This record gives sequence, structure tokens and C-alpha cells, in this order.
Amino acid sequence: MWKIITIAALAVLLGSVEAQPPQRPGGGMPGGARMGGPRMGVESDWALLSFELDLPMEQLEKLRPALKEAYQAQRALFANMTNRSMDREGFMERSVEIRAQLQAAYEELLTDEQLEALIAAREQMRPQGDRRPSN
Repeated sequence: MWKIITIAALAVLLGSVEAQPPQRPGGGMPGGARMGGPRMGVESDWALLSFELDLPMEQLEKLRPALKEAYQAQRALFANMTNRSMDREGFMERSVEIRAQLQAAYEELLTDEQLEALIAAREQMRPQGDRRPSN
């Protein structure tokens, strides 16, 4: 029972941590948009980039190391939280760091149009009752 409660709490916590995404230096995304949308993890970003945005294989190959690093860091983070070797604050701080590193890779390797398309695809995946303005 304790494991189920811990896993449920982690899921809620990760969703709340990622509700405040990092912005581009100098004021955020083009047009004032923020990196909004659902935060379902690296796996969902990979699927969106691969299948919704249909990025060319060359671009996906360049993003793969950053996505792999973020995925592995995310798994390690959950393991640390599950075995209680990390407190909630540390978990939240590390979650933000992981997401910021991945965001930096996106900003380096994607065009502004692709970044905006990723945001839009995330918004489409967000449940109807959870739609908030992006700015």
C-alpha cells in the first residue's frame, strides 16, 4: 500500500514541478509563448517529435543524446525518490534541472517553428479540463 501511495505522490509531484518550465533567455519563446503543455516525460516528447512533428531522421539523431540523458536522469531521479534517498525539495530541483537541460537542447537543435509545433502538440495531448493559457 505504501508503494502505491508513494508512486501516486510522485506522479502528482512531477506534474506540479513541470508546470513551471524554463523560458528562453531574453523573454521566453518566440511570440511570447512559454514551453507549456503536458509534462508526461521524455517518452512523450520523443513520440511527438518523431510522429507528430515528423522531424527528419538527421534532426532526431542529433536530439537523441539529449533525450537519452534526460530519460536516464529521470529514471534515476524516480529511483532515488522511491528508495527515499532524496527529499521532495531535492526531487523538485533535480526535475527542473533535467527539463532545463532538455529544453536547452531543443532550443539549440530545433527551429522556432518546430519549438512552437512541439508546444502545440503538447497542448493537444493535455486533457480538456486542464487547458490553460500558454503565456
